[in-house]
Amino acid sequence: MTTPSYLSNLMYAAALSGGFFLSACSCEEGCDVPESTTVPTSQMVGVSAGITGAEVVGSPDSVMRAALQSLRKKQISGFFATILPPEEFEEMREGWKDAKSKPVPERDDKEFQSFMGMATAEGAEETLFMMVKPFLEDAQEELQGMTMMLPMLAAGALENTDVPPEAHAMVGQLATEIASLDITDEAKARRAISVFVKAARDMKVTSGVEMQALSFEEVMGRADVAYAGLIDILDVYGLSPQKSLESMTVKTVSTEGDSAVLEMTFSIFGGKPQTVPFEMERLDGRWFPKPPEKDASPQNQGLAR
Repeated sequence: MTTPSYLSNLMYAAALSGGFFLSACSCEEGCDVPESTTVPTSQMVGVSAGITGAEVVGSPDSVMRAALQSLRKKQISGFFATILPPEEFEEMREGWKDAKSKPVPERDDKEFQSFMGMATAEGAEETLFMMVKPFLEDAQEELQGMTMMLPMLAAGALENTDVPPEAHAMVGQLATEIASLDITDEAKARRAISVFVKAARDMKVTSGVEMQALSFEEVMGRADVAYAGLIDILDVYGLSPQKSLESMTVKTVSTEGDSAVLEMTFSIFGGKPQTVPFEMERLDGRWFPKPPEKDASPQNQGLAR
């Protein structure tokens, strides 16, 4: 379940994980910023009225196609509105209202102002590049270490879980792609930072107080900006999920009452297509992905929806 803190801190998290981890940065003269990072005004003001999912009640596969289309458009708000039951989406809205009613801690607000001020200032691209440049070599070493650990960690995590064999192959493909990254490439670092700075400026907030003043719809609009920026930073390093999203197809295998089994077929980084089954359930006439079964033990009872 998405928490209110996720909404208010999404840009900050995206910047740290995407921007600085991948060395995010800019250009000196005319950098090539992906067109997709230019956010239309309609997205900046909040969530489109068309993402309620009310139009995708016909079949379980139509719901998933609508959700995938939102991700292809880099609209994480539409994805949530499509796959989350109305009561859960309303919980997000109420959670944001609760967060708005509480004062922003002065220390947190100052840190956020400092962070956004640095990210959006004139010449921020060059400033950030000079900050991360000394650490590129160290980042490369850490990346290689993570690459070696990823298959082992994934194997341990998947060993006692009911996952299809394809999951292991996907982890292997991901590890291979990460291993091929060159974090020391300064040209890529500059392009990634340029994307990051563009997204930070498109957020149009400079303090935690300004963020807190936004409506829920406006915050979700900012979440779209942050998500698109993160995706485009990953694209600089060849790790964007967009190609995988474009390859995804969904079909309904069987339907019985309010339950359905679907198959999603896709490829990762151009690898061998994988097919993964999953379940959907119908609630109040709309189809939603079925959450994983919860442990039936007394301490976990009540966790299931």
